[in-house]
Amino acid sequence: MFRWTYERAQMRLMCQGCAVTLRLRGRNPATPVDLYYGNQLVQQVQVGTAWQTVTVTLPDWQGVGVLELRTPTHVADTADPYPRGVMLGGVTLHR
Repeated sequence: MFRWTYERAQMRLMCQGCAVTLRLRGRNPATPVDLYYGNQLVQQVQVGTAWQTVTVTLPDWQGVGVLELRTPTHVADTADPYPRGVMLGGVTLHR
């Protein structure tokens, strides 16, 4: 299940210690993305304007955890009204 907001994308995952591969693309050449799982920062990446894959190993979690993609609010670009945008093109769960 996906939930989108202006600066965040959330996925509910039921998996303990799995890896997730995400296909991401940023609106700008160096868009920072923070990956959180269960409110814990698990990885920080920077994506460009071309599609790229990012694999993150999720920590052990009881029940359903939420993987959240966040773009830091300090990123600003006056030429682009939506500088923090990131696109999610695919998700693969590895058990």
